[in-house]
Amino acid sequence: MSKNKELDFFSNYWDRGFEWYQAQFESDLAAQAVAVGEVSPSYLYDMDAPLRVRQYDRDMKIIVTLRNPVERAYSNHKHNIRQGFVFSGDLTFESALQTNPTYIEHGLYAAHLQHWYESFPKDQILVVFFDDIVNAPSSVALTVYRFLGIDDGYVSSAFGKKSNESVAVANVSLALRIDRLRKSINGAGMTWVWALFRSLGLRWLYRRLNTRDIEQAIPGMRPETRAYLNSLYLDDISNTERLLGRDLATWKQAGLSH
Repeated sequence: MSKNKELDFFSNYWDRGFEWYQAQFESDLAAQAVAVGEVSPSYLYDMDAPLRVRQYDRDMKIIVTLRNPVERAYSNHKHNIRQGFVFSGDLTFESALQTNPTYIEHGLYAAHLQHWYESFPKDQILVVFFDDIVNAPSSVALTVYRFLGIDDGYVSSAFGKKSNESVAVANVSLALRIDRLRKSINGAGMTWVWALFRSLGLRWLYRRLNTRDIEQAIPGMRPETRAYLNSLYLDDISNTERLLGRDLATWKQAGLSH
């Protein structure tokens, strides 16, 4: 994988050029790997990303992970709080829906996928589902390995790890200062300083002292909000079913079961 998660090159940082992008994968492990990649959720819904990826490499293999769009929207809100993008005032999901329409827009999968299918053949795009990852991780991993041409016996070091922690930033001002410092250090080419910071356990100590349980930071989604979003997404879920040939009845029923 790339040295940093969510490079967002094909969506937000296209102007940095191919040389910058390729440098994100330069390592001894990458040089020996059968396949290398990165994770940037923004590519799915960015209108320019498909053509930019094709311009970079028309043989690129694309993996898309989808989850119930209602749960995705709520998870997006928790992510923004966890990262300190939302830190004051009304932290409820309902309030955020009023001010951030992308929470809903990013879950309109059929429209987003169609843009990718217009740029790449279907055999170069693998769609996996969050529910399958939770319920049958080994099976999903095997599907991904075969799609990428990786040995079936390979076991990723990331297998079974949770990537999203259930904590939020406690002191946002401090977090922003630390983040600016990190970016300045990396921008100056002194990544070894940040590596030393981690090796001494200072990063762990900072995170331990400057986080709070995210479930205590925000109220849960209201039942009426869930029902509203579920009805809002019904048509797109049906379109996604037809596009992928996958029964998504559980997504449609989820709004009725809470």
